[in-house]
Amino acid sequence: MSSLLLVLDDEQRRLPEQAPHYLWMDAGRLRVSEHPPDRSACFGYFVSELGAWWFHTGPARYPRELRINGRPADDGDVALPADRAEVRLSGEPYSQPERPRRPRGSAPEPEQRPPGQLVVGPPGSTADIVIDHPSVVADHARVEVDARGTWWLTARNGDLFVDGEPVTSAEREPGCSITIGGYVHTVPLPSRGAQRALAVEVAGLNARRGGRPLLDDVSLDVAEGEFAAVYGQEAASAWMLLGALAGGYRQDSGTVRVGRSSRSGNPRVRWVPADDDLHGTLTVEETLRLAIALRPSPGTRGDTGTTLDEIVSWIGLSDKRDKWVRTLSEGERKRLSIGVEIAGRPGLLLVLDSATSYEIGRDRDLMSRLRTISRDLPCTVIAGTRSVGNLDLADQVVVFDRRGRLRHAGPPGRARTGRSELTWPEYLATMETPAGDLETDRPAKLPEWRQRREPEGFPPALLVREALLFWRRGTGALATCLVMPLLTVLGALASRERLWPLLVVAVAAGAVVGRIDPATQRGPLRRDLRAGIGAGAALAAKSGLFGLVCAVLAAPMAWATYLFGTALPRLPGLPGWWSQYLLLLAVMLASVAGGLLCASAVSTPQLAVAATAGVGVVQVLAGSLLLGLGWLPGLLWLVPLTAVAVLAAPPVLEHRL
Repeated sequence: MSSLLLVLDDEQRRLPEQAPHYLWMDAGRLRVSEHPPDRSACFGYFVSELGAWWFHTGPARYPRELRINGRPADDGDVALPADRAEVRLSGEPYSQPERPRRPRGSAPEPEQRPPGQLVVGPPGSTADIVIDHPSVVADHARVEVDARGTWWLTARNGDLFVDGEPVTSAEREPGCSITIGGYVHTVPLPSRGAQRALAVEVAGLNARRGGRPLLDDVSLDVAEGEFAAVYGQEAASAWMLLGALAGGYRQDSGTVRVGRSSRSGNPRVRWVPADDDLHGTLTVEETLRLAIALRPSPGTRGDTGTTLDEIVSWIGLSDKRDKWVRTLSEGERKRLSIGVEIAGRPGLLLVLDSATSYEIGRDRDLMSRLRTISRDLPCTVIAGTRSVGNLDLADQVVVFDRRGRLRHAGPPGRARTGRSELTWPEYLATMETPAGDLETDRPAKLPEWRQRREPEGFPPALLVREALLFWRRGTGALATCLVMPLLTVLGALASRERLWPLLVVAVAAGAVVGRIDPATQRGPLRRDLRAGIGAGAALAAKSGLFGLVCAVLAAPMAWATYLFGTALPRLPGLPGWWSQYLLLLAVMLASVAGGLLCASAVSTPQLAVAATAGVGVVQVLAGSLLLGLGWLPGLLWLVPLTAVAVLAAPPVLEHRL
């Protein structure tokens, strides 16, 4: 069973089989969604029943022009063969408006037809498929090629014979040989540029950590486009296998080949971690739109990627698009995390079970959707699970015992046991029984994650994301930024001949703007690193945004210091206000850079706060001394400090990640 290919107003999309999809009209255009605004206004819905797709009409009165696969919709149910539905408003099925005649002697106009459509005709015409037969006339038939490379033939002028039988329409899969007008044609396979799933080959894999065997001589194959579920009595076995496939964990011996290559760091291998690493202050739609914008450019010709509507349909969050990520349940956040990786056009998608109470294997709907994703994206999906539930939905089930030995690798329902009378459910029940005492019962410790990818540049969408995250900090954090100009007035009144009150405000303003994001966003930053967004690009986006905010806040602060005549030295050749502005901005930028470096170097937010505060005290003391000597010593202190912090923060952060 596969998803439904829907052609709506010449646009193609995939409808997953897990839910009904309603059809209605909005502002003169046909719309399809799992969650319509008003079901009573829908013309009907598409649904998968008993292995076949149907369109059920009602309750709203449908337009007379409504056509489904070229035929009028009626009051009954419409079967949708070959899992395809073409829905449009048309006066007659397969009708074409008559073209105006051109004046004699004028050049013919080039024919306009939708992309991906071929014309069958006689020799001498502009047909794409030429058939030399007396019965074949101009524009005899048309062939529409869908995203999977399937041919959909439709008769237009005269009779169309396919494989010796008269038809009005026919469908043939790629690789099939068909006979049209006595001539044999082969439906071409999809272009090499189209995305293909990555096969997995594992041979003799061994891994031990802390004296515990995690993988013991493991060999298995997962074909292209399969959905495999990995269950281990010791959860670390499944984690170790998926980590070795991703290139993040190093095995002791054995070979791993992904897409016929043993090299790690393939950008088409995407990893959904066990821990949540999403930004809670973004909405579901914002998260997915940013993931699409941040994905790498198409590596092959014809790779158009996936759309937002397809992703939310695949993961079952169509009704949650405007919800904050922090308000989602644990299972919904897991689906969204999968959707973020789908946006990266993976050839191999590795999904780890959550480290908390939520278990992928117990969520039958998600297991079914993972199977649909593997077929329709297409990509190979391997999910690790701690539950034996719903393993029947996988194409292949991989089971490890507590010693990391492979007990089963094959389709569900075919257990390799010496007891022929043992049923598959009974066999699964034995999986939850300990397979013997180990030397120790303490949980196995996984190795440190070592996956590294070369950065792929600076996506402009990073700035958009950082702007959204800054704006969503909350009213309290934003109000604190706005209070800084008022504090500057108080500092200017208190400073007079002393610099330290004003420097305290400037350093604090830079720290408030910059905060400690690298320490609090380690999970999202690790995801960026796996997706090819380097630590330098992430920190550059933060520094650029924070610098812009500091440039705005420094303007009223400079007016306050200028009006109240503080002791800041004046830069030569500049008016008083500009001199105050540039010096205050330099102090704030140095504070931002120092805070980012401190937050990148430590492991916890608490240490980041303490380190930033300590660096701020040093900045105030050094600034009071050096700026008191004049503008030149002050700039000689501020510029090198900012440059060193900016250059040192990316490698330090990448090392900590």
